[in-house]
Amino acid sequence: MIPAEQETPEDATVTQEFVGRVAECMEQLNEKHREILILRNVQNLAYEEIAEILGISVGTVKSRIARARENLREKLGEEFQP
Repeated sequence: MIPAEQETPEDATVTQEFVGRVAECMEQLNEKHREILILRNVQNLAYEEIAEILGISVGTVKSRIARARENLREKLGEEFQP
């Protein structure tokens, strides 16, 4: 049997810092991008469910998620630059 990896205190600290940075950057997104990422990544809703909730097409859901993720990546990237 393979032993489960144990998270070290250092790993936990890095994870907490990263989660905090993501939360800060999420707050900087526009409302549409923040909302769609929360529905998809936090509430784990399907594209169809998100489309119904927001009253938009599934295609629009997919493109908005892609733009929101790119925007979030850009904001996270800024945090790692000197």
